[in-house]
Amino acid sequence: MSVVREEFRNELIQIHDKITRMGGLTLSAIADAVDALVEMDSDKAQKVMDNDDLIDEMEREIDRAC
Repeated sequence: MSVVREEFRNELIQIHDKITRMGGLTLSAIADAVDALVEMDSDKAQKVMDNDDLIDEMEREIDRAC
């Protein structure tokens, strides 16, 4: 395999891994947000909003990589 193809393949794998991690964090955030709503727990809701910054940053990293 050529060097260029190998580098491209590695970049795709890294992007895939980041998307997978971001998806997992997003699923957890949705579950936590629903719990916060049902329990009317403002502290839990704030934690969800705080963690959203991490998800947003991951999205920006993925966008830059593409």
